[in-house]
Amino acid sequence: MLGMHDVTGQDISEGGLRVCTDRLFALQSRLLVEMESPELPKGIQAVGSVAWISPSPGDDQWCLGIEFSDVGDHALASIRNLLLHEQYPCDWADRDHLPHTLDQTTA
Repeated sequence: MLGMHDVTGQDISEGGLRVCTDRLFALQSRLLVEMESPELPKGIQAVGSVAWISPSPGDDQWCLGIEFSDVGDHALASIRNLLLHEQYPCDWADRDHLPHTLDQTTA
C-alpha cells in the first residue's frame, strides 16, 4: 500500500534518521521523507531506505532506521542547519521529535 504516513522522527543526522510509526515497512523499502521544523520554513525532502526495524515496546508501533540515499544540496544544508540548532537550542524544547511524513516510492 502506497501513501503518506505521519510519523515522529528522532535522531536525525546527515546520513538518516529514526522514525516511529504504526505501519510496518519492509527492509530496504524506498521512502520519500518530508521533514518539518520551525527552523526550516521550506521543510526538507530526502529519499532513503529502511535499514533496520525494531518493535517499539508496548504501543503497537515500529521504530525504523532510514538511511538517506538521495539528499539534494539544499536538503543537506538544511539538515546541517538543523543539527547546528540542536547543539545550540533556543526556545523549542522538543527538537529530538520532529514531524515527518513518509511516502513509499514505487522505484
